[in-house]
Amino acid sequence: MRATLGLAALWAGWPAPLFFILASYGDFNPLILPGFFIGLAAGAFVLTSLYNNTGGSILAVAVWHASYNLAAATTAADGIIAAVATTCVIVWAVSLVGRERAGRPVLGGSTMPR
Repeated sequence: MRATLGLAALWAGWPAPLFFILASYGDFNPLILPGFFIGLAAGAFVLTSLYNNTGGSILAVAVWHASYNLAAATTAADGIIAAVATTCVIVWAVSLVGRERAGRPVLGGSTMPR
């Protein structure tokens, strides 16, 4: 779990230059940024779980990430679609963390690595 949080922190820095380059990022209200980073951390937990429970499949992770981007990060997915997709990812991540903390298997029968 700590490794995933570390990954999420690094991953949060990845789009940082876009806030200065792209108008769509630059127009973010500063109050939206905490939600952006919570969603990013949730995505890191989901992607970690997918990777760990598919035998380390980068393809599974890439397909999921591309699907999520289509559902939440394109102009066609503005508004309610993006909000629902992101909410589903956050709920999924919370359930993964909850199962991990309870010591129950996460997805494919194993717990997330610490």
